[in-house]
Amino acid sequence: MEKTQRAVSREYFLLNSNTEKKRVCQKFVCATLSITFPVVNNALKNYNDFGMYTGIDGRKGQVAWNKLPLEKTNKVKNHINLFPRVESHYCRRDSSKQYFSPDLNISTMYRLYCEQIRTENCMLSPEDQEIPVNINIYRKIFNEYRPKLGFYMPKKDQCTKCNIFKDASEEQQNLLRPEWEQHKEREKEAVDSKTEDKQKAIENKGVNFRSITFDLQAILSLPYAGDSQIYYMRKLSAYNFTIFENPNAHGYCYLWDDINGSKGSFEIGSCLLQYLYSLPDSVSHVSTFSYTCDGQNRNKNVAVAMLYAVNNIEYIYKHLQIIDMKFMDKRKRETKHNIDKSERQTKMVLFREVLFTHDEQIALKGMNKLCNDTNKLFSKHMLSLKNRMEEWAVCYRKNCFTHGHNTNNIIESSIRIFKDIVLERCKAFNAAALVDFVFKNLHHIE
Repeated sequence: MEKTQRAVSREYFLLNSNTEKKRVCQKFVCATLSITFPVVNNALKNYNDFGMYTGIDGRKGQVAWNKLPLEKTNKVKNHINLFPRVESHYCRRDSSKQYFSPDLNISTMYRLYCEQIRTENCMLSPEDQEIPVNINIYRKIFNEYRPKLGFYMPKKDQCTKCNIFKDASEEQQNLLRPEWEQHKEREKEAVDSKTEDKQKAIENKGVNFRSITFDLQAILSLPYAGDSQIYYMRKLSAYNFTIFENPNAHGYCYLWDDINGSKGSFEIGSCLLQYLYSLPDSVSHVSTFSYTCDGQNRNKNVAVAMLYAVNNIEYIYKHLQIIDMKFMDKRKRETKHNIDKSERQTKMVLFREVLFTHDEQIALKGMNKLCNDTNKLFSKHMLSLKNRMEEWAVCYRKNCFTHGHNTNNIIESSIRIFKDIVLERCKAFNAAALVDFVFKNLHHIE
């Protein structure tokens, strides 16, 4: 057999610490770069005069063995499209995101998807039956769906300007600070005006003057899904327009569904007219507070409705002479005693110490601190409850024995009810509401 000479001989070099080329063997190069010889050989065979790799993928367009078939992907998307979308009460106007009912989640949707596959397989032969994708693939297709999808969960309104300022960088905050400070000043003016009107209504005892706040609550989808088939049906949207009246702290609810109306300004104006019509003849001045939602509260339709009530003084609304329409700056939620969100956790910890301690001195010390709070409304409310601590504080109830048993039943029941009903939902309550709950409800278990 005749031997042939090589057309090309390869030499391999690596740079040392002094950037000098040192000749090495092929195995040393592969071990240093942690690659195999076919990789080196393919790279050297397929480079041009400029040192660029010009090779092509040798797999010749073969589909990866673990790639999900397009038919299964479309099957999952078609199943997702079976669920009706719901409108979000807090969705931005320019948002393209779509929402599902709050009683849905990905796990529930995947369970229904598997049930659908099993139902379809019952009508097919064993070799034609389909295997459902796993939940991770279902979740991946859901997350990559366009437009984006989500599950609508009612939540508290947040101030857009405050969130923008909070999330901005330090440099951006310096630019936004003047506008943000003006926003906070307007917010304080609105809160002060609301407090003044509330106090004015209390002093007047509601004879001639009433102060109200109104808002449309989050949309409620009905019915709540308990059967798998209900998930695929369009829900009935229920709207609840609420009015809170001072000084008597009465609440009014106007409920309707999307068959009888929408959530626009005409419905809001109609509810306000109905409320004004129910006022006593002695009330001549009403002050209203609401958020700056142009589509519902702050618009010409609601203003015309209020003007209609004042102008019809000789016919329907004989008593009304003045209606003040005041708006809170953006959407700023106010608690019953104007407690800021950042202060709630501190007040919660202090109140829990007052409630559960067995030492009367510690309880009184904590209660005095609550009574001396800088928030005048909150401190006034705490002061009115201080004289009733015997009704709800554990330190005053530790010697109570009931039912003839040598056990502190009232203490055990008090703590159980308080933990189960209130503390697990502490984010939805401020400290004043917690105290109200304790002394109003614990006497029912004695």
